[in-house]
Amino acid sequence: MSLDFVLRLPSVLPSETLFSRLIRGLTISGSSRPHYYFWLLGSSRASFHPYLTSNLIKIASKAEESANSLYLSQTLFPLFAHYLPSHSNEIYYSALSTPYGFRSCQLANFREHECLTLKYCPLCAMSDIKHFGVAYWHIEHQIPGIECCCSHPVWLLHKPLHKASQVHEGLLPCESSNTFNCNDKAFSFAKYTSKILQSIQAGKQLKNDYLPILADKGYVTKGGCIRRRLLATELARLVEELGFPYTELMPESERDYKYFSNLLKPNVNQHPFKHLLLAYCLSDLNVAQFLAVKPVLNRSLKPDPTIIEAQCLKLLKEGHSMAEISRRTGRSRCYIKTLALKENVEFESKPKIITKKVKLYIINLAKKGFHRREIANRYGISSGSVEQLISSRPDLVIWRRKCKSDSKRRRYKYTIMNFIKTHPLASRQDCKRSNYAAFYWLYNHEHDWLSTILPTAIKGCRNQRVDWKERDRKLSKQLGDLLSKNTESVTLTKLEQLLGAHGWLTRFRHKLPTAMTIIENYKLRNK
Repeated sequence: MSLDFVLRLPSVLPSETLFSRLIRGLTISGSSRPHYYFWLLGSSRASFHPYLTSNLIKIASKAEESANSLYLSQTLFPLFAHYLPSHSNEIYYSALSTPYGFRSCQLANFREHECLTLKYCPLCAMSDIKHFGVAYWHIEHQIPGIECCCSHPVWLLHKPLHKASQVHEGLLPCESSNTFNCNDKAFSFAKYTSKILQSIQAGKQLKNDYLPILADKGYVTKGGCIRRRLLATELARLVEELGFPYTELMPESERDYKYFSNLLKPNVNQHPFKHLLLAYCLSDLNVAQFLAVKPVLNRSLKPDPTIIEAQCLKLLKEGHSMAEISRRTGRSRCYIKTLALKENVEFESKPKIITKKVKLYIINLAKKGFHRREIANRYGISSGSVEQLISSRPDLVIWRRKCKSDSKRRRYKYTIMNFIKTHPLASRQDCKRSNYAAFYWLYNHEHDWLSTILPTAIKGCRNQRVDWKERDRKLSKQLGDLLSKNTESVTLTKLEQLLGAHGWLTRFRHKLPTAMTIIENYKLRNK
């Protein structure tokens, strides 16, 4: 009896995942998992992602369905392919023919991650048992980040996967009386994502261009810039209203502008849940009210820095906090604090660690040449605070810069002198190769001293590759033999050709005195 006759893949139930069908098939077959894997894929070892189950061509042959129908309706590959358009072809073909199609969905490259679990609705599980006799995993419940059922206003329950890559007998939702009602906003968001998934599975072309929607609702300035602070505030408000128990895929704070900035750029790979959250937020947004928003400044007109500095000093002397001054002038707290230190203006700082007495100690140690890290460790403050105090004293900055230069000069001079002492036979090139940084710093800043301390330069000697005396002797002998047999007048060019056309008699005749004398004597005899 063939394996195909004994084993079979059960028919798909409404909105069931392929992973759930494989679990039901293994459970009702009664065979071992390696045996079932071998029948399904031709190998006893395999792995299956819960909602990105791949190797669809082989599985479709056992289900007597098309691989394309498995891809569209029983996995979440279409959702990832829609929101990752630059990888859509790779996702499709890897899902059909490779066992690791989930890798093409870039899950490992996203900043946001969530724990891989199976999710189910307890009310849906009770309904499935009532109508079909078994509870199973629904595809819309497995959408990453979704925590609410789209059919019932209750939170989804998580079933952890201790061995996420394996199909186990009976790994199906269990009937549970623990139901927790969710809020209306979370229920609305779940229904919205379910509709988006159904549209993508039906092959509808959905646009991911959010800029026109933002412009219509007033979240884009006349200059084309996004009012990102307002948009981030709206996203944070939506996240708070959703009240999801798991927030791995949510924005980290109200100032997490990076969360949505890449979503507004074309062909940038981002997690599908981020697209769903932003799209739902835009559909829920009202037209922005900008009565309290400052007008957009003309970027071509830069304010006078002296005016802003005077304004900051005036506000400091009036006793305003640095945060208030920063909001009014647009300058950073660091700039305001440095300005106050330079002008000796008192200001309130929290926490009050750097008092007047501590400042005097820090300045005193800085004058003595202590490193800012050592000063910071002594008084339990940051190196940046020490650097800020030092930079507020221009005379101290110049003095420390000179001390640093002198220290480097002494250290590099000692390095060169010690190398010459320990290597008395070393040349200048050896000094340069062994002490590259010290050599070139001193070459640029202490050239005269370096020239006197380095070993005496060795004059280069040219390596004579040709012994012209020996060549002159041999050519003289050859010319004597040639000219004794020749009775006609000859030229240097003809003699060159007879000797091999090396160019010796024309280009290097000044190095062949004997040979040239023989030629001159021959010419005189034949006149």
